[in-house]
Amino acid sequence: MRYAIEKLTRTLPAIGRWMAYCCFVLPVASVSADVLVTAGGESLSGTISRVAEGILVFRTSLRGQMMLPMSEVRSLESRERWIVTHQDESVEIGRLVSGGIVVDGSAEDGGETVLPLDYRRIRSIKNAPPLSVEGGEPTQGVRWEQRVSASLGAYTGTSDGFRSRLAWEAMREGLKTQLGLRLQVAGLEDEGAGDTLSGTVHLLPKVPAGWSPYLDLRFERQVEEALRWRTGIGVGVRYDFDGDPERGYFAYAGASIQRSAWRERHGNRLGQRATEADTTAGPEVGVGYERPLWRDGRWDSRLSVRPGSGEGSAVWAAAESTLTYPLSPKLHLRFDVSVAFEEEPVFDTLERFNTRFGAGLEFNF
Repeated sequence: MRYAIEKLTRTLPAIGRWMAYCCFVLPVASVSADVLVTAGGESLSGTISRVAEGILVFRTSLRGQMMLPMSEVRSLESRERWIVTHQDESVEIGRLVSGGIVVDGSAEDGGETVLPLDYRRIRSIKNAPPLSVEGGEPTQGVRWEQRVSASLGAYTGTSDGFRSRLAWEAMREGLKTQLGLRLQVAGLEDEGAGDTLSGTVHLLPKVPAGWSPYLDLRFERQVEEALRWRTGIGVGVRYDFDGDPERGYFAYAGASIQRSAWRERHGNRLGQRATEADTTAGPEVGVGYERPLWRDGRWDSRLSVRPGSGEGSAVWAAAESTLTYPLSPKLHLRFDVSVAFEEEPVFDTLERFNTRFGAGLEFNF
């Protein structure tokens, strides 16, 4: 009996700690979840994924991923910050509350101003970068997104056949800038895997009215097509016809300069000269199309043209399209098609057209 009393005395404090945990932590966890109230009055707790083209993607633990038009949404609540874009292109940034949004800076006087939202007129909702504090003043943070894709591609042109391909992409997005990085290597199963690679750095400062300046840095190495290396830089302006750099049509125009060095392929002479180097400068223009599809899938297409002047005065053009289809929120099927054209290849035996068809998997971090 005495032993049982002593054991109970030792156990009660532990039970008390667990009860305190359940009474405090669990309610906090439930409060931190997003809340969806449908037009029919049903209240659901879960996570807002995004809104694109007027379609809400909402994830719950019981029903999984849900998709419903914004016309069927009565209200949304979330402790996170969101970028809300309306059909008239107006944008509000802040925290979602029942029936409205608490925009950034509305609580400077110690209170909160709730602006009402007409959910039927909302075109998109996406995560806003978190706020950080520097010197006591809140500043806009940034958000990184990364993805890795592996695919098998079929090549036709100068070097026919199949090659594996590994690509890494990252995007750093703030409210005023967008920085994109890309590195891809082909032919991983070959001894000279590093002989086929390319990389780009793309900087796009965001400004109102759809216009944005851009800066591109490029590097390419295609030994199978006699290209030892090519580096280049491009600057110009881009216009987004829908006012959103993540959806719709866009066009850009600018100037570029690039330096290329060519050499023998497989140790054979590819013309009268076995090596060649040239510098090309001139304008560059392009058009593109980007749009979310399905739940988390995307369709991206781009056509670029660079009329060159200088030692290698030839027209260079490329058309690229990518389609991704979600298997899960993190894993996607990926399909790629690209066609590159060079008006006057440096060697006679190089093809003017080179085409690639690829299919594989993409993982989003």
